[in-house]
Amino acid sequence: MIKPKNIIVTRYKKEEQANTSGPRPTSTCRHNETRVDANKKKKPLPDLMSVADHKMAVEFESRRSFHKEFDEQKKKCASLLASSELKDQEITKLKQSINDLKKNLNDLKNEQENKCASLIASSELKEQEITKLKQSINDLNNNLIDLENTNTELVEESNTSEKKITSLNKEKEKLKKRNTLLQSDIRKLKIQNEKMENLLQTARQSCKEIFNSKVRPNFVQENSNLITDVIKLYESCSHGDKTQHCPAIQYMNSVPEPITSPCHIEDIVSNDGPPPKKMKMDDSIIGIDKHYSESSLKALVMNLESRHSDKYDLWRKVLWALNQYGREKGYDTLQIADSFSKRSSKYKNLQDVKKTFECSDGTLSLPYLIENSKIYEEGLDKMTEYLSTILPPRYSPLKINYVDIRDRRRFRLNVNYADESHTLVIIPDLCVLGNEDGKKICFLEKRITSKNTELSSLCPRMNKVKLTKAELKYICMCNAIIRMRNITISRIENIDFPGLDSNLDLFVTNNKTVVTSSIPTIIRNIEKEDLAETTCGWSYNRELSKKHKDSVMSYFIKVMPRQAERDWFLSFVAKMLNGQKRNEFFLVLTHKRENKNGISTLMSLLATVFGNYFIANTKIVVAGASRSNNQYDGGICNLNGKRLLVADELHKTDTLNCDFAKAITGQSAYYIQDKKKYSRTPFKFLVQAGLIMSFAEDDVPKFDKNDQDFVKRMVAFPMRSRFLSEQEFIDLPSSDKIPSVHIADDSLKLQFPEWRSAVLDLLIKYLQHDNESLPPISDSMVVWAKRLCDANFDYYDWLNSHVRKAETYKEFITATDIMTIITKSPEDHNAREMAKLKIAMTDWAGKNGFRYKPRHVYPVDGLPQQFEVRPSSSDITNNKKAIAHQHVWCSPEEACYQVHAVRAAVLYRPRPDEYDLEEAHIILGAPFGFHYWNGIRFCAWNTGRWLSQKEVVETARKSWVAAAAVVLFFAIL
Repeated sequence: MIKPKNIIVTRYKKEEQANTSGPRPTSTCRHNETRVDANKKKKPLPDLMSVADHKMAVEFESRRSFHKEFDEQKKKCASLLASSELKDQEITKLKQSINDLKKNLNDLKNEQENKCASLIASSELKEQEITKLKQSINDLNNNLIDLENTNTELVEESNTSEKKITSLNKEKEKLKKRNTLLQSDIRKLKIQNEKMENLLQTARQSCKEIFNSKVRPNFVQENSNLITDVIKLYESCSHGDKTQHCPAIQYMNSVPEPITSPCHIEDIVSNDGPPPKKMKMDDSIIGIDKHYSESSLKALVMNLESRHSDKYDLWRKVLWALNQYGREKGYDTLQIADSFSKRSSKYKNLQDVKKTFECSDGTLSLPYLIENSKIYEEGLDKMTEYLSTILPPRYSPLKINYVDIRDRRRFRLNVNYADESHTLVIIPDLCVLGNEDGKKICFLEKRITSKNTELSSLCPRMNKVKLTKAELKYICMCNAIIRMRNITISRIENIDFPGLDSNLDLFVTNNKTVVTSSIPTIIRNIEKEDLAETTCGWSYNRELSKKHKDSVMSYFIKVMPRQAERDWFLSFVAKMLNGQKRNEFFLVLTHKRENKNGISTLMSLLATVFGNYFIANTKIVVAGASRSNNQYDGGICNLNGKRLLVADELHKTDTLNCDFAKAITGQSAYYIQDKKKYSRTPFKFLVQAGLIMSFAEDDVPKFDKNDQDFVKRMVAFPMRSRFLSEQEFIDLPSSDKIPSVHIADDSLKLQFPEWRSAVLDLLIKYLQHDNESLPPISDSMVVWAKRLCDANFDYYDWLNSHVRKAETYKEFITATDIMTIITKSPEDHNAREMAKLKIAMTDWAGKNGFRYKPRHVYPVDGLPQQFEVRPSSSDITNNKKAIAHQHVWCSPEEACYQVHAVRAAVLYRPRPDEYDLEEAHIILGAPFGFHYWNGIRFCAWNTGRWLSQKEVVETARKSWVAAAAVVLFFAIL
């Protein structure tokens, strides 16, 4: 590389030589002219020597005169230069003086303007202060007026409070009298309780007999007295809170009686319900704006359904509406609320009613009461309209007055037809409408659509059935037996029965038992020896299974297009039908796309099939801040009796509880026990559930990658299919319409209840009877598992533990070096992992005070290239720390943007002596059209801006002073 100083010196020498060699041609020309003139004037002399001497003398004189003239001209030039310099100096001095005068004038103007502005601002402030003072005076006057008003109000309130105190004293005296009456009632109740305990002992004995021998046909006749006593007992005092969770009773209820279906048992309700509902329907509904007297308001409230007095939320709303309407109309409605509350068996006393009555927030009033009465009346209108179309002509015109649904087996309808009042009966189980004599009138096929839930269930949708009188009598007898059994058994206090659900080889539906241990797997009826308390909650139907077999298989083919992966998944889920676990895997459903992979639909299908054996809980598998292996989340007790545990939508902010996952999958008999730490009562149960987790590939939760036991048990299952809306599928380019892209069916979940039997048969087909084996894991699943483990690597922690502060600016580390150290391989690295490392390096540099500089990139001939740029001196002087470099491939458009950003960072540095010329050559190269001269760049001292070669040459030609400044600049560099 040629030094600039030498270049400038050589140029100066060439120009000096040119200047020194200039006058010679002019002198020779003048000498020749004088000689020619002399030859013309003088005559030739005869003597040649004299002529030569004469010529020499003439030439010498001419030269002497020339030199004198040259010296005079030289002096004149020097004087002219000196005078011009003096004039230039005088001109510059005059200019400076003029500029100084201008500056002084401007300063004087600015000072005067500032003084004027300050005076104006001070005047404005004073005006604002005056206005504020006026406002404060007005506020004080208003406050005085308000204080006087408040004083008058306080005086009035004190008078009213004195009146209230006198009324309260009167009420206290009344309460004392009531307390004496209540004490006498309590004594009577104690005597009744002793009688009830004796009756309960006899009921326990009968319960044991029923449990051991089932229900005998003559049970009702033998124990009629006992049944009536138990009914009276529970009508007077309910013990449901103590006895409703009896496992023996639940087991008895789960086993259906012959001919009757399990749905009959669920629909039967004991006879200890509220009083009958008699909702009268008037021809004209009273408007909301009309004033209700106490009697009319009481009639409106008492005609509400009994559920409004039994359910606490509805009862509270009615009381609040009564309170608000009483406030609006100016009379007390507490007695109406008390009489309405007495309709329920949960009624305690007036104080309890008053406490809820006074908590009204004013949001509910008379419209709420009228609206609920209208709902029931609208249901009666629809029922009247429907029955008028199916009844014979002799029952027209028909009008329903009220409906009595106290007896769930026989709903009584009080109707008017032929100007007479009659009673009709609806049997919901048979969908039959008849009269009190038991004669059948017609079958009911249509459901009454009413907002009232009780009325809408009166006429369920069923096919026509034709039963004989003997069949009707037998069904009524069976229903009566089941009803009596529920009355006597479902109210007995809890007894220990550890044998329930002890057979883990059984998967029980409401009507069938799947024996997974038999070869082949069989489906049979439920037997008493099964001891199955828990069922999946739905009934198996072989006809539905045959009908939807192809639809179910096509669905799994869409969701899982590869057969090897699909077979492994179905075999894994089929193993969950069995509650015994021996060295199981746990499954991870992973994907690349968000909310378009079908995982949520697949999980809802599994939840529909497994039913009560299914649990979805994310907190169980996530490690808490201070939980260890033997400490669990408070909801862990819900895992009891479950066969399939799903932890959906995990994120990278979560940390997996690896010990828990290994424990429930690796041990054949793993018990979870809690001694009153997260629950009121201790629990201990055997874990039966298999584990399925789901998360995105770029959102992997944290886990110990070095835990080989955990990694070996993890099987990654890629969700390859993509489900789009119809519009998205149409807008999708034809190149992207691969076989695994489908149109999403939003109504698919509605078909799942009918698919359950078909899915169960499909899982039974894939069930492997050798619990130790599963189909071989495909290579693609192994690759995905490795990707998940690699994605779990924490680059941020690695940087914290391995990167140190550099001692000199020449020490730095690149992203390629970091990845080579981590992977222990110098080969080309994965672009995905390099991108993750870039994110980690950026975060780490920002939090630890380091500076991170990307690699400089710019295109050449339209192709992306990479250039390594060493750290600049300014980075080291400012930060004194190591600089990490990142390898980035990018398109030409992106490259220009990145180079521009780095160029801006380089140009704004503290001092020109810190510029890196080689780095500037790379930055200010081809992408921006700059010309460079042997890799060297000039920088203007005053602006800090890089100069091109053309700009430097032009400044050098203008003046020698600028050229000298450039020489000094290079000397500094």
